[in-house]
Formats: sequence, structure tokens, C-alpha cells
Amino acid sequence: MCVDMVERAKSGHPGAPMGMADFVYVLWKNFLRFNPQAPDWMFRDRFIMSGGHASSLLYSMLHLWGYELPLDELKKFRQWGSLTPGHPEYGEIPGVEFTTGPLGQGLAAAVGMAMSAKCLQARFPDAPIKHNVFVTLGEGDLMEGVSQEAISLAGHWCLDNLVVLFDQNNITIEGPADLAFTEDVRAGFEARGWAVKKARGNDHEHIENVISGALFEYYPTLIICETVIGDGSPNKAGDSSCHGAPLGVDEVRATKRALKWSNEKNFFVPDQVRTRFDELKNEKFRQYRQWHREMQIWRDKNPNDSRVLSNLLQGDNSEKTISAPDCSKISSAATRVHSGKIIQELSSSNAQLMGGCADLAPSCKTIIKSSSFIGLEGDGVESGFIGRNIHYGVREHAMAAIMNGIAVYGWQLPFGGTFLVFSDYMRPAIRLAAMMQLRVVYVFTHDSFWVGEDGPTHQPIEHLPALRLIPGITVIRPANFIETEMAWKWALTEANGPVALALSRQTIPEFELPDDFKPEQVLKGAYEVYNSGDGGGTKVNFLATGSEVSTSIQCAQKLSDENIPTRVVSVPSVEIFKSQAEEYISSILDHDGLWVSVEASSQDWSSLIGRNALMVRIDHFGASAPGSILADKFGFTAEAIYKKVKNKL
Repeated sequence: MCVDMVERAKSGHPGAPMGMADFVYVLWKNFLRFNPQAPDWMFRDRFIMSGGHASSLLYSMLHLWGYELPLDELKKFRQWGSLTPGHPEYGEIPGVEFTTGPLGQGLAAAVGMAMSAKCLQARFPDAPIKHNVFVTLGEGDLMEGVSQEAISLAGHWCLDNLVVLFDQNNITIEGPADLAFTEDVRAGFEARGWAVKKARGNDHEHIENVISGALFEYYPTLIICETVIGDGSPNKAGDSSCHGAPLGVDEVRATKRALKWSNEKNFFVPDQVRTRFDELKNEKFRQYRQWHREMQIWRDKNPNDSRVLSNLLQGDNSEKTISAPDCSKISSAATRVHSGKIIQELSSSNAQLMGGCADLAPSCKTIIKSSSFIGLEGDGVESGFIGRNIHYGVREHAMAAIMNGIAVYGWQLPFGGTFLVFSDYMRPAIRLAAMMQLRVVYVFTHDSFWVGEDGPTHQPIEHLPALRLIPGITVIRPANFIETEMAWKWALTEANGPVALALSRQTIPEFELPDDFKPEQVLKGAYEVYNSGDGGGTKVNFLATGSEVSTSIQCAQKLSDENIPTRVVSVPSVEIFKSQAEEYISSILDHDGLWVSVEASSQDWSSLIGRNALMVRIDHFGASAPGSILADKFGFTAEAIYKKVKNKL
């Protein structure tokens, strides 16, 4: 069917499915624990096809095993509105565990899934909930940097529930893999703490023995699968031509004849194959029922642990709200410091929170102080996964991809920190998180040129607008403690996708809020924080975010002293604001007078306030100097903005 799917679509990759078919069949038949009638069973094994271009093999398996994927959908492979897109898409059909296509992302996410599974198992060591994560990948995956970062962490964490099947067909699109890939894969994995095995293609008994051995290792295991791309094709087997293009009608016919296929009809599945898969499904159902009996026995013996487990899986704690702050006791601080304090409060009542950082936790304030770090404490590997903090090391890309895996696995809400400028390293994984609408939180600190002395390499300029351009992500840049608190509340109770918090390195002055202010206003994305109250119409409207809100208020007060009616709107989140009712948006934006946007980024605000507005922004790289000096040089002091406004008026 894989060959027929690609041929009918006139697009796709037939070679990898043909080469890996034996391995995937043996894996699913003898080892993978799943139930097509209960595809969301929490304690199923996970199967990730990291090389998503081989999707026709995954779809064929899902169809044959009885998932909700009828044959007609396979015939619509890669077509508009079908359930069989060119690369697997999470959420489209049951059985697709993760969106893959960008090579390496599936492997890194699988590391997150395996780690999250270990964390749950460590909390309930006697429960029958242990299971495995299996991955298939090729040379292309291993060439990607994110894979090497994730492989290193998997070995460091001794993820013995992770098994990777490496399709070593020695072919890439341009030709032989050794055009650009000559490293010793075995030695590389062994150096990173993996067990490595080798298996021959087409020998089912041998494949079964190798996979069986992998499940008894104390480390993650790589199985080097010796395959032939396009295996079975008389004229294209072993050739790069079948990597990314259909075989062609004549070669499809020749392939079926060479394999002694009894019927050359397209999408033909013999009755005996259907019957065999029905028998195999019944065995999976039997195993599922047996697991339920074992699980019920454990629940009866451990009612308290059973209740805790159910609460964790249902996410009950994530709905708890943050206690109302005493505003009189809030002092001026960097929003990263505010965030760190809020994390401590949240972690005490939200057991799902799982934190981490790319070697910057002291700066990003992301450590859950009441918990340990995974993999470092306890006498055994299992007990080392009780913690709720992760040392990712200097691996931003893997961090973001692993967070995706944690989120998809389903019981934890991961957050990860680094400097905003390094979001560039994370962007491919962030994009996938937005595509899949995963609940992850990025704690991006040091959010502007106020980074200061570290200079332009560490000073984000284009990063806020670049993140805002990604569909489906919510970017929040808070201006004070309350906005930071409400940003976290949004991430935990309102968000249906990834949330990026942009937090300051420098101290931001707390500012007085209007008498009628309510914290819930922050959750509208934009709200008025200052109004001179003239009553005769506003002459100047400020729109500002983050650290520039307090500066804008200082400027507005100076203008008000000159009897120039002025108001200031804080916009912690453009995405949240644009999602509000038109009536509310109009109440904020439909004001006469000069509009002034103030944000220490290259953001163009004309879509909200018009092209005639005064935009105080920075459209060049920064410099190495103290932040206060840069603010003066770049025109971001209250006095400099005041002069620009007066000149514009």
C-alpha cells in the first residue's frame, strides 16, 4: 500500500517504507503495547516516526491494525482534506503521536516522552504503568544538531525505556549518505551512554531477538537496522531515486511481480492478511484487558496513591488560581525576579509543573526550589526521576523539542528558560509546538538591549516580532508584578497553545494603577494604566509593553503637567488583545490624537495605531555598555521620548 499511496499522489517517499517494513511489522506485532479501540490509553507504548517522510508506512500500519483510518483515506494520501497528510500530523488521526517532518524533532520529542514517563513511574514504582517509547529514524535525523543534543541527554539520563531503530540504508536525497556523513554511528552513541545493537532486514526472527534484548538494557538503545532503501524494487532498490519520488507505474508493476504479489491491483489487501491482523488485534485486546485487571488490583491495594495518580492524569491542580497579591507590599524588581517568585507559589499547588533551563537557571529564575533535579538523586535510576527541575545544559534546541515531548506525553506542563535572544536556537521546535497547540511555557528573560554589557550578540532586537509572527503562540511581555502574575495565570488556565513570557533583566519601577483597576484586565491583552483625566479629549495616546510602560507613564506625566491630555495603554499581549470582542478593541484604540508606541524591539505597530503614529523602537543592533547608557543613547528615556512627542506634535 505504501508504494500505491505514493504512486497515486505522484508525490512522496516510497523507499524508506519499503526498507523498514519488516522492522516496523515485527515491532508492532511482538512488542508495541497499544489498543486501536483505546488510542489515548495513557500507558500505551509510544511509536514516533521521526523521519516523517516515511508516513505512508505509518498510515498503512494504522489502517491494518484497525485505527479509524479507512482505505479510502490512504487513497487520498497528500490530498486536500485527507487524514493522510504528507508528514504525520498530531491530532489529525488517532495513532499519530507527534507531528514529524523537520528531521530530528521526533527523536528529541521522544526523549521528552520517555523522560516524562520515567518521572511518572518514579512516583508510583509499584504500579503497572511502565512502558516504552520506540522511534524510527534515518541518517538525515542524525545529521541534525537537535538530534545530537537530545541523544546526549538521553544517555545522560539513562532512559532505558527508549529504543531507537536506525534505518541505515546509506542513502539521502542527493545520493550516498557518505557524501556528507561518514562518522562511526555506533561509537558516537556508545560514547553518549547508549547501548547499541545491530539487526538485519528481512529476518523477522533475528529482528525479534534484537528488539527483545534492547528491552533488558539499563540504557537507551540504538538498533542499527541494515536495510535497503526501496527494498523489493528490481531497478531502484538501493538508489536515491526512490527516496523522494514515486517509483513510476512500470516499476510499481515490476516490484509487485518481483515480490510475487498475487494481485497487481492497487491498494489490494488479501483476505488472509486481513484475517491475520484481526488475530493480532485480538491479542492486543487481550493484553489490554489483562493490564486493566492488574491496574485495578493495584488501585484497590493503594487507594491513596490511586487517587493521586488520577488527579495528576486529570490535571486537577492546574486549575488552581494564584492568590491575590498585596499590592502595597510589591517592590520594584525585574520581571524575571517576579516570575521566579510566582513559580515557587505555583509549584506548591500545581504538581504538573516541570521546570528547566538551558544552563541559565540562576539568571532566568526558573528553579522550583522545593524540588530536586531529575537524574541526580536517589540510589537508583528510577528514584532519580522524582524531581521537577531539569538541567538541559547548553542545549536550547533540544530543550524546546524535549518540552514538546513532555507536553504531548500528557501529565506535565513544562516550562523552560533561556535568554530571549537564544529563542532563535529554539524556533523550529517552537513552531511545531504552535502547530500542535501544545501547552508549554517559554521563560525568555533579558528581553531587550537592557541586557547591557554583554553587547549586541545577547541583546534581542527582532525577537519579539519574530515570535509574534508564529501562528498559534501567545507572547506576553509583562510590565510589573501583577502583569507577570496574570501572564502565568493565562499560561496555566487559559492558554490552548504555547506561551512565551518575555521578562526583563533590569529592575522595572512599579507604577500606580488606576483606582478601578482589576487584575483580570491584564487578561484582555491591553488596558489603560494612566489617564490624565482632562475630559476634553486625549491629545497623546501611548501604547507600550514591558519595561517601557513605566517609562511611558513618566513621559505622560510630564506632558500632563503641560496640560496636554495624555493616556497610556499597556499591551502585555498583542495576541490576547486581538482576540477580544471588537467593542473592547475599539474602546482601547478609537481615541483621537497622536498615537505613540514604545517598545525596545523592531516591532511595527502600524496595524494597531496607523502609519502616522510615532513609533519609538529600535531597528538596529545594540552595543556593549551599561543598560542605562544604552537607553540614553538609543532614545528610550522618558526625557528622550518626551522630546520626540513634542516634536511630532
